[in-house]
Amino acid sequence: MIVLFYIIYRYKKRRGATMSKKDAYVVLDFETTGLNPIEERITQIAAIKVTNSFFKRKKVEKFETLVNPGKEISEFISNMTGITDEMVKDKPSESEAIVQLINFIGDSTIVAQNAPFDLGFLYHAALRAKLVPKAYNFFCTRAMTAIIFPNISHSLVDIVDLFDITLKKAHDALSDAEATFELFEKTSLIYSNMKINMKNKLVFHPDKVSIYTPENSILIKPKTKIDKK
Repeated sequence: MIVLFYIIYRYKKRRGATMSKKDAYVVLDFETTGLNPIEERITQIAAIKVTNSFFKRKKVEKFETLVNPGKEISEFISNMTGITDEMVKDKPSESEAIVQLINFIGDSTIVAQNAPFDLGFLYHAALRAKLVPKAYNFFCTRAMTAIIFPNISHSLVDIVDLFDITLKKAHDALSDAEATFELFEKTSLIYSNMKINMKNKLVFHPDKVSIYTPENSILIKPKTKIDKK
């Protein structure tokens, strides 16, 4: 019995190397009318709240909705996401949906595949809803994979194959969020074993300027030594 409790203690301690074991986190994914969070609008939101279970993280609640962006969805975006103007015409406005999402997130840490993109839309949608945007702690799975595998594509559709993760439908917010959850769990174990904390860290690329950089982010170079926790 003593051995069993010791194994459980060591296991949970290792899993807590990137996030406190008492904290919940929310996996977030948006589909949008384009890439610029100032000019474009949200068309779909998916968020999965995750808490600690006995041996593993447990998905406890989901928030998912289509969103009326208040502007025309281009044919290119419709072909990519499957979302059309007809599908969103009776759905909540961006401001209505973002209020619901912010209430759902609460004070949780956010996990996103491309944190500057998703947090950028969260920030500017909150401004458009006349809210005061929050500075969330976050983990970016794109940055986490870029550090480990710097010379490959880090898009979700490419990286899931490397980690043997099923992506049911690319560019569907809920499917992307489900895959990002699995990716975060697997990359977290790698960083836990290395005792490296990737909270709020992004990879700096001098040739790629992000439209939005989260307020509390820490920029690192792919080959730069990362501070241990």
